[in-house]
Amino acid sequence: QAAMCSAQLHAHRGDAAAGMAQCELGLSLSPRLGAPSRDFGTVPMLHCLSAQLHASSGDLRRAEASLDACSAAAARGTQMQQLLTFKSGRLRRSLGLQLHDAYATLSLPAGRAAVFSITLARTADEATSTAAWDWALEARDIDFGVRWTAAAGEPAEPHPTSRHEAAAGPVEGSFELPEGCESGLLELTLSNRFSYFRSKAVSYRIGTAAVKAEPRVE
Repeated sequence: QAAMCSAQLHAHRGDAAAGMAQCELGLSLSPRLGAPSRDFGTVPMLHCLSAQLHASSGDLRRAEASLDACSAAAARGTQMQQLLTFKSGRLRRSLGLQLHDAYATLSLPAGRAAVFSITLARTADEATSTAAWDWALEARDIDFGVRWTAAAGEPAEPHPTSRHEAAAGPVEGSFELPEGCESGLLELTLSNRFSYFRSKAVSYRIGTAAVKAEPRVE
């Protein structure tokens, strides 16, 4: 419970990183919790606090995962049950709105692929020198790969194409202009070409600090 109190204190102070560290510490000790702490509802409360801290720092996917863990760990009859139900319900509603605003959605037909093309260039504010991706698959599986072609160079695959299962959770990553390179084209491909019948639903946030990338379905 000490870690939970400390995490709450950091949350009130706006120190998300320190608060999440306390949540992780508390959760790592959960197998050793005694009956009083379990009856209090310490574990689901730590997951709920972790979700709150992730959401406050803009990490919406991890916030959602922490809320799911909170629901899975919740047990009837704990001292914190009523407060936990209220806090997690309110946070889930808020998080749903934030996810809707932050992520675009794509329904990828069977036999097709979505290609996100991002031009990277070195500028004074570095707004277009790094691309980031964060996407999640609703169900089943999909192929994902990243291809980089410098303005004066051969294509390379920083992330070779591989099969991704929805059960594995969200995929996050980034690519920064290599040192000495002034510009180039980054292509991220979500492919459902191997599927003959099923479309795939993907929510995504892909692009640079300056530009959101839109898919080209082919």
